[in-house]
Amino acid sequence: LVETLTYEGGRVECLRVGVFRKEFLEDFPIDPEAVDILLADLEKTLTFFVEIEAKKKVEDCTNFDEVLEECRRKLERLKLGNTADGQVADQPGRVLWREEPLIYHLDVGAMYPNIILSHRLQPTAMVTEDFCAACSYDPEEAKCQHRMKWKARNDLFKATKSDVQQIRAQLEGSTTQRYEYKDYRGAIRRVTYNELPEADKAKQLIDRVKFFCQKAYKKLKTSHEEVREDIICQRENSFYVDTVRNFRDRRYVFKGEVKKWTKEMKKWEGTDNLAAIRNALDMMALNDSLQLAHKCIL
Repeated sequence: LVETLTYEGGRVECLRVGVFRKEFLEDFPIDPEAVDILLADLEKTLTFFVEIEAKKKVEDCTNFDEVLEECRRKLERLKLGNTADGQVADQPGRVLWREEPLIYHLDVGAMYPNIILSHRLQPTAMVTEDFCAACSYDPEEAKCQHRMKWKARNDLFKATKSDVQQIRAQLEGSTTQRYEYKDYRGAIRRVTYNELPEADKAKQLIDRVKFFCQKAYKKLKTSHEEVREDIICQRENSFYVDTVRNFRDRRYVFKGEVKKWTKEMKKWEGTDNLAAIRNALDMMALNDSLQLAHKCIL
């Protein structure tokens, strides 16, 4: 008996536990094959940064070749390691690099909105094979079908199928057990299980199954995960997706305003212009509230 069916969302996994400080030497086991992959894609990576991230042209960069060669030299040096130990004992094929680390905090920006946008994911776009077969746009290659795999998590009661069937049979066969039921006129009646509406029957069954699980198995639920695949129609009207994009972009506008008014407040700190300071604080609070509201909605 399934209590809830949901999806397994993004999770944070701790890969390593410890105290990390920039003045403590840290050992990094380097995989030379991984470095070779970085070297092969190095020029493409720098070009992507210049043209996509910085929105400039490679031809306008006066030192593109010098930076490319410097990065190449550093990666080649990384493959050799910098310690006398050489190879890593418990990780064959890797070399050791020891230095004071650079500590960064990494975060995925607007993870769920970006998942929705990249897959054009929306409730009305979830379709079946039969729906696509009857669609007038259905071609041989089915280019408008986007198949997305996702992980479903089922919360199951510990009671087995036979346990649930036995409990249901007991409820249906009992003539002495009565349940309070409010009819359409608002009158309270005491009826048997078979006279209850389907929704009330399900509630009584679940309550009895919960009681049985606690008594028989000393545990209420167990979780089961499975990978599923659904079809996302790419021709569906994009109203939902466009709304998510607008909310995401508007939140970044408000976050930018928070930074702007924070700088404005710092500019007036230490002066006698209390009105300007008060105005900056009010605008910071307003825009921070708006960006937080958009985050909660998303």
